[in-house]
Amino acid sequence: MSMFRAKRLDLGGFVNVRVIRDHTKRKVYEQNETERYLILAPFLESLHLNLGGFVSVTVQALRYIARNTTLPQRMRVQAQIQLSQMHAYTRGTQIKNRCIAGGKGRGVFRDFGMARPTPSAFVLFVTTMYRRVITSLPKEPEFPYDLAQLGYFIDGKDEVKSITNPEEDFKYKVTRNERYNDLRKEAYTCSSTPSLLNYQSSLKLNFPFLVCLRKVVLDRLVGMGMETIRLPLDVEEGRPHIPILVSGELQKKNRVLLVFGSPNEDLGIWCYRKLGSNGSSINAGSAIDLIKQVRSYHVSETEAPGVIIANIGQLVWHRKGRRAVTFKTWHSMPRKSAISKGYRIDDVKNRVPGNEGPVEHIQYIFNTVITKLVGENAGLDIIAIGGMDVLRFLDDNWATWKGRINAIALTNPLHWMRDISDEDFRYFLKNRGRGYIVCDEPIGHLLYEPRYGCAVYSSGESEFSETILSATSGHILDFFHAVATDPNFVNPEPLIPASEEDTDPQGVEYIFQERVAEGLHGREEDDISTPIAEDMAVSKD
Repeated sequence: MSMFRAKRLDLGGFVNVRVIRDHTKRKVYEQNETERYLILAPFLESLHLNLGGFVSVTVQALRYIARNTTLPQRMRVQAQIQLSQMHAYTRGTQIKNRCIAGGKGRGVFRDFGMARPTPSAFVLFVTTMYRRVITSLPKEPEFPYDLAQLGYFIDGKDEVKSITNPEEDFKYKVTRNERYNDLRKEAYTCSSTPSLLNYQSSLKLNFPFLVCLRKVVLDRLVGMGMETIRLPLDVEEGRPHIPILVSGELQKKNRVLLVFGSPNEDLGIWCYRKLGSNGSSINAGSAIDLIKQVRSYHVSETEAPGVIIANIGQLVWHRKGRRAVTFKTWHSMPRKSAISKGYRIDDVKNRVPGNEGPVEHIQYIFNTVITKLVGENAGLDIIAIGGMDVLRFLDDNWATWKGRINAIALTNPLHWMRDISDEDFRYFLKNRGRGYIVCDEPIGHLLYEPRYGCAVYSSGESEFSETILSATSGHILDFFHAVATDPNFVNPEPLIPASEEDTDPQGVEYIFQERVAEGLHGREEDDISTPIAEDMAVSKD
């Protein structure tokens, strides 16, 4: 057998000694099948037999002759001698069907090449036999990072519209393939503009995401005097860092507006739903309008409050692109094929020291950025989307920061009053904390929502919570301006519903029913009456 065995086996399934032996027999039979024809033809000619096309039809002719009793004995003996001179491996009877997943020789289904399935054999079959080389897999969808090539343009109202239909906004779902739609959206949000081509060439990076629609927003913010600062503050260029935006001369400002955006969006962008679509301009869906509104309260920019825009969303470091990205951008990175798995996020290589997550980033902003860049006597006005992690930090460190926080505004607040343990901080939220929730009432309509422990207002948005900040930024700044001009400012008390005053003066049963209706009361065994009573005690003092 060793004289026939190939030096290099081209096996792709399960391999053992029996499989190798059977594989060798198949190769020898394949190589000698033609030789069996060549041996048979001259022998028949020597016997002066003319079998027509029979020679080219079957390789069993010698066996037929040897076993045919009607033929002369000499002819039958010579045919048997010819058969005996051929090696056994050249015969098809030596080949045995074996399972390609387990090597078993019994119970093999010819149609599938597998034996009766067992768990181990099935796993080997799936992981080995159905493995395809990368060149045969479907290619990753590719889109040009250019608005015009994608079929869109920015009109005179600063909105992104379709070239074929100027009344149509960007359409996300164009196929049933979610990966295709995500990559197309990523190309749309990363579309290049002529003003940014020089920026890409100056960086000399083969990374198309740098020339994008997000950069349009950053260019406008930089043109308004905002500066990009890398965190940690002492990090070298090109090293892992998180960018944030700050206004100039923070040390000279008496007030500083601190903004914590969404953990799902990029720096300076509130939501892509309103970024140049759905009747909103690019400025409305980003921090551009907020900066303009901040400066509109003062005659000169020097008197306007300073601004710090934190970056809770871009906390994943992309080493090849040398920049921080969001989780959505990370999962939209080009892959080897359309069905390849996404890249794993390494907890060390793809993280920035001191800013590994939203909690660490918030701590760094308060403990390092504000301490080093903002004046000691400057007050802080805080805007946060969600705001759960921000409130937790202030609750744990309220003794340190209570003298510097002027007011807090939360859009789509995620906290509950029972989550706040510091009594002084509870009292502060009651008097100078505001929340804006999804509600179809007009913007600024005071609502009765005691579970948040602060004054709650309608945002005017009836569907999407991510658009609240864009809609209520003017009302929030009015609130901050009123706090700055009135040292004794306190929130107005909401009107308690008349039905609640008649049935339950304490409001406990009313809130309990409301939580049950909204599915917010948690498990059935939770003790709900105690935290509700605490919430009511704080909200009605």
